[in-house]
Amino acid sequence: MKKYLFLFILFFNTSYSQDWFSCITPTACHVNSLKEYNGKLIIGGFSSKGRYILSYDGASFDTIGIIDDLYPSIWALEVYNNDLYIGGEFSSINGLTVNGIARYNGVNWSSLGTGIILGTSGGQVEALKVFNNILYVGGNFTSANGLAADYIASWDGISWGNVGAGFDNTVSSFGIYNNELYAGGYFYKSGNDTVSGIGKWDGNIWHPLDNGVSVVVGSSSGHWVKSIQEYNGELYVGGYFFNADTINSPMIAKWDGFNWSAPIFSTNMFGTVTCMKIYNQKLFFGGFFQDWLNGLHYVASWDGSSTDILDSGLFATSLFKQVWACEVYNSRIYYGGNINANFQGNVLSEGIIAWDEFATGIQSDNLINNSLIIYPNPSNSYFTINTAQLSSCVLTVKDILGREIQKWNIDKKYFDFGFDLPSGIYIAEVFSEGKRISIKMIKN
Repeated sequence: MKKYLFLFILFFNTSYSQDWFSCITPTACHVNSLKEYNGKLIIGGFSSKGRYILSYDGASFDTIGIIDDLYPSIWALEVYNNDLYIGGEFSSINGLTVNGIARYNGVNWSSLGTGIILGTSGGQVEALKVFNNILYVGGNFTSANGLAADYIASWDGISWGNVGAGFDNTVSSFGIYNNELYAGGYFYKSGNDTVSGIGKWDGNIWHPLDNGVSVVVGSSSGHWVKSIQEYNGELYVGGYFFNADTINSPMIAKWDGFNWSAPIFSTNMFGTVTCMKIYNQKLFFGGFFQDWLNGLHYVASWDGSSTDILDSGLFATSLFKQVWACEVYNSRIYYGGNINANFQGNVLSEGIIAWDEFATGIQSDNLINNSLIIYPNPSNSYFTINTAQLSSCVLTVKDILGREIQKWNIDKKYFDFGFDLPSGIYIAEVFSEGKRISIKMIKN
């Protein structure tokens, strides 16, 4: 298998105990799906650069599979009976015809019969979930291995099966709450029953959650449930909608088993919530959303009473940027998507980025922290350090691998440096009176 070096860059933020970590995937793809499997983080993507299915072990990437289609998408990853299952829009992997879904046992890939089909060709899997030892498969398809299956099917490890009457449109998400399976998506009907955007499975039929979700109360289209997650005894539902039953709750709502309600932060949001995950006893979520009143940008966390903006969240360079997936791995939460920026607009990452609630960085003394300024930052030419009340200090400039590039002993208030630094990201390390601080610098 082909190996790649995986690079983490830690930017120290002396005001917070948490921090962002940038992650440069070797294919720089749009990441649509993330899942831990056999101690590794599995990464599925989109576009010609996203044909590689990657695994990350904490130090390097491996390619565990190559999609043969030119523009594939991998939307879902799940572990079932110790095997990894992938779902998306693709026809073959490593030369094997699979049609939208495939199984990996850690060594080899295999098909699930003839896979899924929409009409006579195409189709895609968008959601996978194990419940009661059955793998549930949702997406945009009408048959599975020749069995009529409207947008949802089940797999028991050997054969495909139906899941009630199915739905009238795409299934994009699954969740489990109170030991019951929930499905979400674009759909409005299951058989003759109205099940708008989200339904609960009782083993025989799909039940509505009151009037479900909608863009306009009573409308039958336009809504989309992309993420379902239990948290603190309630079921959180994320996607694109403005109402849950008759309650105004844009993009995210919660269900307690009997009634809908709106999280206090949701009324100011606009956009789409595409993923949710529990991390450090908080609900982390991501998507394509903004809440300028509370400073939420693409990612945030919720502890049941207040939100955390995660160092101002992700700042994308265009309206086409979006978070699609999140997964907890090695004590960090990873976000994947069409991502190329974070931390106050500085470009750090493509495709995937990680947030660490437990990162401590370098603890700086308040005197140094309050007395030291480097500006402009970013800079197009040179940097100026203002040591303010420090009598003297040692300034060391290092690259992102920690290698020393330049070093000065400074005994004056202002000092200009960095004239000859090429474009890139650097760490300025200042040592004074037995104390140390590190500051990120960007040279344009």
